[in-house]
Amino acid sequence: MQLQNESSSVEFSAPYSVLAPIYDQMMSHVNYGRWADYIEAIIHKTGAEVDCVLDVGCGTGSFLREMRQRHWKVAGIDPSAQMLKVARKRLPNVPFREDGLPQLATVAPGEFAVITCLFDTMNYLPEISLVSAALDSVYQKLASPGLFIFDLVGEENCKHYFNNYTENDVISEELAYSRFCHYDRKNKIQTNEIQMFTADGVFEEIHHQKIFSYREVEKLIRRKKEFGIFGIFEGFSFRPVRNRSGRAHFVLQKRSDDDSTV
Repeated sequence: MQLQNESSSVEFSAPYSVLAPIYDQMMSHVNYGRWADYIEAIIHKTGAEVDCVLDVGCGTGSFLREMRQRHWKVAGIDPSAQMLKVARKRLPNVPFREDGLPQLATVAPGEFAVITCLFDTMNYLPEISLVSAALDSVYQKLASPGLFIFDLVGEENCKHYFNNYTENDVISEELAYSRFCHYDRKNKIQTNEIQMFTADGVFEEIHHQKIFSYREVEKLIRRKKEFGIFGIFEGFSFRPVRNRSGRAHFVLQKRSDDDSTV
C-alpha cells in the first residue's frame, strides 16, 4: 500500500474520529502500566481512601484497563463517540459517557472522589480561561474530600521530541497512516497532522494542543483558592516540577466540607 497518493483527495475529519480504530496502534509505545502504577502511587501517597476512579479523556480505555487489573473500580468520559466505541468493546462492563471538559455535564456532584485527566488532555483546552472553567467544573463535581490528578505536557517535550517529527506506519493492506508534528514556539501551539489511508479514501485530522507554562497554571490554581495543591511533580516522580520538565503532574485536593484548612 502506498502512503502517498497524489491523485487521492483528502477529506478532513474531526479529531479522534477516523483515527479511533488505529489509535492504539499509533500509541503502542505508551506504557499504560507505568501510568497506572504512578497514579495508584499518587492516590496512596495522599492517603485517600477510595476505590473508584473517573478518567476524563479516557480515549480507548487502555489506562482504565490497567487500573481494572489493579482492582480499581473505574469509569470513563470522552468527547469522541468513536473512541468510546473502541473503549466499550475493550471494557464492556465499564460505564462510559460521551462528555468532556470544561463542562462535565453528565457527572453528578459528589459522584466520584478521584478524577484523573491524563495524556495531555488538559492541553487540548485552547485558552487558560477554559482551564479555569475546567477546574471549576471538577471542583463542583468532586466528592469531599476528593482528588483531581492531571498532567500537562511542557514546551521542552514539544521542542525536542515533536517538532518537525514524522512517523509513517502500514497497519494492513488497506490501512496506513502518516503523522507530522510541529511546534509553534511563538504561539505555544503543538500541532499534529495525521493522514489515514483507508479503503474508503484518505482522511486527515489536525490536532492542536496549547502548551501552558506550569507556573501559569499553578498561579491560576492558587488564585482561585478552591483546590489545595498536594504537589506538582516532574514526570512520573515525586520530585518538584521544574520549568524545563517535559511533563508535570498536578495533584489537587478538595478538602472535606468540615475541614477549614487548605
